[in-house]
Amino acid sequence: MNCPCCNKEMEEGVIQGARGVIFTQSEKVFFITRNVFNKKDRTIVGGFVEMSSPAYYCYDCECMVWKKQE
Repeated sequence: MNCPCCNKEMEEGVIQGARGVIFTQSEKVFFITRNVFNKKDRTIVGGFVEMSSPAYYCYDCECMVWKKQE
């Protein structure tokens, strides 16, 4: 998918939360410390209930595309 802001290729992954919301390329089973993250994971906001949903992220301009799942 191309980024709607800069038109560069976006990375496919998921947003996921437990102790914060992150974008990651592979779904994590649980969050205990920041050590489970890799360098491409991005914190989106502070914590809420555990969940994950498909998303796209542009590492060039930091735009994220996510659609709420029903």
